[in-house]
Amino acid sequence: MKIAEGLYMLKLGVTMSMGKTFLYPTLLVDHESIVLIDTGLEGDDQREILSRQFEENGVDFSQLNKIILTHQDFDHIGGLHGILEHSDQSIAVYFHEDERPYIEGEKELIKVKGKIMPSLIKLIMKIELIQLLEDKEVLNILGGLTVIHVPGHTPGNICLYHHKSKTLIAGDSINIMGNKLAGPNPIFTPDLEKAKDSLKKLLDFDVENIICYHGGLFNMNANHALKNLIKSL
Repeated sequence: MKIAEGLYMLKLGVTMSMGKTFLYPTLLVDHESIVLIDTGLEGDDQREILSRQFEENGVDFSQLNKIILTHQDFDHIGGLHGILEHSDQSIAVYFHEDERPYIEGEKELIKVKGKIMPSLIKLIMKIELIQLLEDKEVLNILGGLTVIHVPGHTPGNICLYHHKSKTLIAGDSINIMGNKLAGPNPIFTPDLEKAKDSLKKLLDFDVENIICYHGGLFNMNANHALKNLIKSL
C-alpha cells in the first residue's frame, strides 16, 4: 500500500503463537536508498512475499541496500539473515545501540529463552556497515527520518518519523485493536511502565499516518488519537 511518494506499507501473512495474523513492514525508496524497516519471520516463503510486494510497488528487491530494525523481537529480525545471505550486494543494517548484543548474537533474545541469533560477523561480506542508532538522530532517507528511542518493550526499541509525509512508523510501541490505537502489548513488554512513559516523546511530532507492525495503517485523525492514547496511559 502506498502511503506517500516513496513510502509503502507491506503486508506479511504469518502464523505465530496467537494463530494466523499479519505483520506490516515498511518500505522507503528514494534516489539512493531502498530501505526495509523490519524483516518479518525467517524462511524462504517470507522472503518471496517481500520480494513480490517490492515488485508490486515497482521496486527491485535485489537492489535493497538498507535494513532498519526497530527492535530485537524475532518477528522483526527473523528474516534478516536470510535476506543478507541471498543478496548479491552488501546491505547496511541499522538498529539502536542498546539492541546490539542481541541482534549481533552475543546475548540471547530477551523474550525467547535460549534463542541466540547467528553472529552477523559471519555475514560481514554481505553487510556494508552496521550503524548503531541514537535517539533524535535524523537519517538522510527520503527527505529525513528521525529515530525516536522508546525503551520498555525492549531496551533499544525505536519508532521512526518520516517528516515529509508526517508518518510515524511505530513498530510494536503502538498497536491497532478494534480499529483503535492501543499501547504496547503488556504480554510482550517486560517494562510496561517505561514503555508507556517513553511514548510521551511522540507528542513532539505532528502525525497524520501511523504504521503499526501489528495492525497496519491508522490515519483517522491520527494526531488527536495518538495524544489521547498517550494521555490515557
